[in-house]
Amino acid sequence: MIADRKITSTEEKNSNETLLALFEDKVLLTVPEVAKILRIGRTKAYELVRDDIIPSIRLGKHIRVPLVSLKKWLQIQVNSDIQ
Repeated sequence: MIADRKITSTEEKNSNETLLALFEDKVLLTVPEVAKILRIGRTKAYELVRDDIIPSIRLGKHIRVPLVSLKKWLQIQVNSDIQ
């Protein structure tokens, strides 16, 4: 039997970096891809984009999140948690 254990912030950061690496060849991400990277629901990801919490661009009817912007946003979140 495997004991339940709490995931540390370091493990979560490494896991998120691994997910980011999967999308490294893309310049723009879809909102569902962002949700997968952040390990949140698709609806929550759309909410964060809608509220301009996660930077995004609109291409016609499509919403895209620049990978560079997502990385910067994540770094800001990590830095604010440390302080």
